[in-house]
Amino acid sequence: MVEILEKDFNSFFKVPYAIRGANSLFAGTFEPDLKKMLSVKNPIFNSEEDYTYFTIKKNNEFVGRISVHIHHAYNRHYNEKKCYFGFFECIDDQTIADQLFKCAESFALKRACTSISGNFNLTAMQEMGVMLNGFDKEPYILQSYGMPYYAKLMTNARLAPIFPMSTYEMDIENIDPHSILSSKQNALLNNPEFEFIAISKKLYQTLKPSILELFNKGFENNAHFVPITMDEFNFQAKDLIYFMDNHISFLVKHNGIPIGVSIQIPDINPFLRATKSKLSLSAIYHYFKLKNHRHRALCIFSSIAPEYQNKGVLGAILYLIIIALKKRGFKKLGITWISETNKASLKKMEDGKATKLHDLCIFEKYLIH
Repeated sequence: MVEILEKDFNSFFKVPYAIRGANSLFAGTFEPDLKKMLSVKNPIFNSEEDYTYFTIKKNNEFVGRISVHIHHAYNRHYNEKKCYFGFFECIDDQTIADQLFKCAESFALKRACTSISGNFNLTAMQEMGVMLNGFDKEPYILQSYGMPYYAKLMTNARLAPIFPMSTYEMDIENIDPHSILSSKQNALLNNPEFEFIAISKKLYQTLKPSILELFNKGFENNAHFVPITMDEFNFQAKDLIYFMDNHISFLVKHNGIPIGVSIQIPDINPFLRATKSKLSLSAIYHYFKLKNHRHRALCIFSSIAPEYQNKGVLGAILYLIIIALKKRGFKKLGITWISETNKASLKKMEDGKATKLHDLCIFEKYLIH
């Protein structure tokens, strides 16, 4: 017997743990955060009509889930009628996968959308993409982590792979920060007109408007990017301060004007795995355990004002990040995702001797009305 549940959050939350088992490298979104993300509290939604989510049970066992939503800002920005799907989880059963995509397509068609696209959890600035390989490599927070057969299920459901990208990891423990310096970066670091500021928790609150402005400016020409508002920024990053390290994120100013930023946080996936992403008394223990045994950090984003791009600013920041991470005892630095068309960022991965963790892509299907 198959049962489809709509907007049943408790069931939706349980699906990945039922499917993947106890030893999976998967780390789910923290339960209270996921609940708020899938609600009208999320500023990307205008109303309850903009999103929904489905859970499938078969013989009283959880076998699949999917979210589906309209990102109005994306459709306005790119003049499209796209519908996103996300948080896809499914057993290796094409019939169940087809039912999930049928639910998503029905939602999209009722809203006159011409395509569905995913995974987006819930935008391009959060977890995105479907993993194609690297399933034995531990993901960082904000990196998608699927099952080896998800791409097959989507292909068989007539979704096509588009927009290839990859996640990366830098071996901080064994890299000489001076090896990434060129004369261009050295000149910037020794130029008194340029100020490189470590972003502490206290300073982060003051610098948020500058960070958001640089974020929007630096990514404005990137595929899938949509400028975000301060409400959206606060919603997505408001809890960031609890996990920030005072020494490993940097803002750059030129003659007092902010021109670049790079935000790193300790990887909290070990905490999420240990707690199964739920709030409990044991979560306090695991939180302090993470604080005392932090070996991996994640670069959430680096963004340089367009007029300062390709002038050595990002390389100079990376040099300072590596030094700071070493001093703080971090051994690895993860990178969320980089598209195959982003040659400048790929060159920085090469300069930093980064290794590829996972290949991913977006899957998309055009709908017939």
